[in-house]
Amino acid sequence: MKMKLLKVKFLIILTAFCFLNTGNVQATAGIENGNEGVTASAASNAAITEAKYDRMMRIFISRLKLAFSETDDTKTVAILSQFSQQFHQQTDGLKQELASSVKQLSKEETAALYKRLVERSHNAELIALIFDERITSRVDKNPEIKQLLETLQAKSLEIQQTDLLALK
Repeated sequence: MKMKLLKVKFLIILTAFCFLNTGNVQATAGIENGNEGVTASAASNAAITEAKYDRMMRIFISRLKLAFSETDDTKTVAILSQFSQQFHQQTDGLKQELASSVKQLSKEETAALYKRLVERSHNAELIALIFDERITSRVDKNPEIKQLLETLQAKSLEIQQTDLLALK
């Protein structure tokens, strides 16, 4: 129970931090243009979506670590398969949410959001994990693990592609 409460508190603090990083500037600019409600809302929606993305990627990395901590490939496949279904649903929902948020932002705000998403520490951790020699050797030996991992990677990149499309 305490752990769940700590997670909720952390998510609230993270959301507030993201809002403070993006929301104050947006709200001020919106007031100058006479669109204070729309601009502040767009910034807060983007901040909430950004926090959801961070959470999803942290879970993604922890599931990969869990799957590859198993020495039995059958168990690794089971963990990756189960998570893959959940991840697809979460990614699809978040992709729609992100596309909606990005539509309300200017190109500069969208570029800043994309930059923040790409520069997150979990991206470096994910790359290190995927290119870990112990993992790559197992992936090379087992086509089922390779297919699941490729599917998960492709799905995680769809979110970043949503941002890139908005910049065009």
